[in-house]
Amino acid sequence: MGDQTFQSAVAGAVRAELARADKKASELVDVLGLSRPTIYGRMTGAYPFTTAELEKVAAFIGITAQDIMLSASLSEHFGSGHPLGIVAPSAPSLDAWSQPRGSFRRRRPS
Repeated sequence: MGDQTFQSAVAGAVRAELARADKKASELVDVLGLSRPTIYGRMTGAYPFTTAELEKVAAFIGITAQDIMLSASLSEHFGSGHPLGIVAPSAPSLDAWSQPRGSFRRRRPS
């Protein structure tokens, strides 16, 4: 896994674990003592979490930093090369000109 990809995986794991614990990313401002833009930079994977930050986040959630790292490694296990063929769902392709069913223009009575 590349460095940037692993950063994104860790950020995704933090987001997932926060959601499981019913916590919000904005609550990490007080926990980590960092500014809101810095927290969101970490949450998007633009900047890596430090080990100390991950430990604080994990303690806030009620898990260990190792649990976050294990959650981050799941994307490696369940990627496209998985022997069971498990892949992440992709977004359906949308046609820019498609219309919902029954949305045709009605004619005026003559």
